[in-house]
Amino acid sequence: VGTKLDGLFMPIEEERRINSILAQIGLITDASRVILYAFHNGEVNNMGYHLTKISMVNRYIAPGNQSLVYPIRDLPVGRIMVELELLMREEKWLTVEDGPHLEQACRDHLRKNGIHRKVSRMVRVGNLPIGILSLHFTGETNRSPYDEPYFEILDELFDELGAIMRHRVVKPSWIQRVLVKITHRNHH
Repeated sequence: VGTKLDGLFMPIEEERRINSILAQIGLITDASRVILYAFHNGEVNNMGYHLTKISMVNRYIAPGNQSLVYPIRDLPVGRIMVELELLMREEKWLTVEDGPHLEQACRDHLRKNGIHRKVSRMVRVGNLPIGILSLHFTGETNRSPYDEPYFEILDELFDELGAIMRHRVVKPSWIQRVLVKITHRNHH
């Protein structure tokens, strides 16, 4: 038994472990929500494998808080390129707070979902970005993922999450990759 996301089978034990990790991260950081997003809709072309969309795949909602009013599903990555570029350069956590310095679309998303501050980190397999872990704070808080004594525990949980997420990297089947190469050759 498992769950299905865009043709991907996820064993129930891994799903439970991911949810447990998100809950632990939420408790450690005092986050209102902990959201795990995954890149998907990969396609192969002559330049290699590309991830074109991002969707929420797992979440933890702290007691007394509400789920996202407008969750992210099938969002083209081009719509969040500014944030993605910052996350790609950042090895650790990136903090975004609501304010006039943000693009209007970003401000609207934060406000519609009641997010005062968002702290995110890129989930990778090697150098390949496969998702984003995002902590949402709906009220004023001074807690940070860098606060002692939780920093080491948080890093261990993040690494474990990355190891589990490795299985979620969906590559097209070998037959699809061969067909793309043949098709590409026939067009040139």
